[in-house]
Amino acid sequence: CAGIGATGKCKNAGYPNPKNCKVCICPYGYGGAYCAQRPAGCGTTLTAFKAWKSRSITLGNATITTTRDTVTTCSDWITAPAGKTIQFRITALTDVQCYNGCMYSSIEPRILIDKAMTSPR
Repeated sequence: CAGIGATGKCKNAGYPNPKNCKVCICPYGYGGAYCAQRPAGCGTTLTAFKAWKSRSITLGNATITTTRDTVTTCSDWITAPAGKTIQFRITALTDVQCYNGCMYSSIEPRILIDKAMTSPR
């Protein structure tokens, strides 16, 4: 892909797709041709304010009590004005199915410079 397409345009630790150099392969939580957009599907973009705001998220079907074969991935983005710090607080997780490193029930904040890396689950 050198010199064409997405080379140098990929954001947030994305990299050019060797099968289609016009677009990037994005890490989880990022989408769009150049990994600069929130991926389609579950999630929303929130704006941080000086006062705390609450958000409650429910995933899955509570009537199903067995381990599911599929996962739901939601990507919430929190934005703030340049130079401002974002704080978030997780107050509760219930009915967490935690097997093999919690890949089925986890929250992965992207707070590091390298957006492909996540904080501990």
